[in-house]
Amino acid sequence: MTLRGKAKPCLRIVRKVFAAVTDAAGVVEHRQAALEWISWTLTDWERARADQSVVGARMVAVLRQLGLTDLVCSIVGLSPVGAVAILAETGDLRRFTSACAVVKLAGLAPRERTSGSFAG
Repeated sequence: MTLRGKAKPCLRIVRKVFAAVTDAAGVVEHRQAALEWISWTLTDWERARADQSVVGARMVAVLRQLGLTDLVCSIVGLSPVGAVAILAETGDLRRFTSACAVVKLAGLAPRERTSGSFAG
């Protein structure tokens, strides 16, 4: 079985694709086009994953140039790529009135939400 990235393809979907291809009913002429479309989709997916790796490596290189890698890696649960993404999203940190505002924007300030029997 061919692996895409590190994940196995969903067998339920693979079985249905093979069942549709081998089924005698339906328009046989359209099957080749459908398989070609699937091939293009998989090629695009693989290219996007490769591009994502390249961009991640560039982001970490910028973090290294700024001398912030050690500081970022000291934060538990935050990867260098995640930190660069937050910095890219927030822009100039001086525009925020407090560190709490930056944390809220980044979505890193979880709050307990409890009401009656609901706990979230």
